[in-house]
Amino acid sequence: MKKIRDFEFITGSLSLDFVDTVARRSTDPVDLLETEADLDEWIVLASANDRLPMRPQPHADRPQLMFARDLREAVYRTAQVASATGKLPGEDVTLINRAARLAPVYPQLTGDAVSFVSANDVDGVMSMIAADAIECLRGDNRWRIRQCPGCRMLFVDRSRPGRRRWCSSARGCGNQDKLRRHRARKTEARQRTANTTKGKSRDG
Repeated sequence: MKKIRDFEFITGSLSLDFVDTVARRSTDPVDLLETEADLDEWIVLASANDRLPMRPQPHADRPQLMFARDLREAVYRTAQVASATGKLPGEDVTLINRAARLAPVYPQLTGDAVSFVSANDVDGVMSMIAADAIECLRGDNRWRIRQCPGCRMLFVDRSRPGRRRWCSSARGCGNQDKLRRHRARKTEARQRTANTTKGKSRDG
């Protein structure tokens, strides 16, 4: 069973959170959705992190897991292309649109509260992931998609100026970059001091 820390919900988007279930894409990719139980766990955690408007009880089967992986990669490729060029790759868009039609999620009144249900929780969640991807990719929204230069995570820049560069993950890519630059400045300062001291010694 995957540890909770393996799944992060920090991209600002349900669909990009789902894309992030492949870790270290640019270096040594690890698929965190190895089994049907992994997919079930991600869905439950997505709900616990308020990414879903429902409290699902998923029981994914093998075809659903394979489709979920296909949808994830379609969203990943489409987000990358759209954010870089503004265009949308046709085959991946077709798959995303198909996923959005899988199983509608319906509101239900329970006393004064509203709950959401689907005929199949796994398919319903895939529909919501696809709908979220469509929202992220439509019109000018696609220009808000960024890729962290450190871990390569895709995320939605919701900052007002739209100039966010780094992810805000536990990996701390922005903080790591600041630390590297701080260390480089200290090393450079020490080198300048050493060179100055050597120069004074020669002059003396």
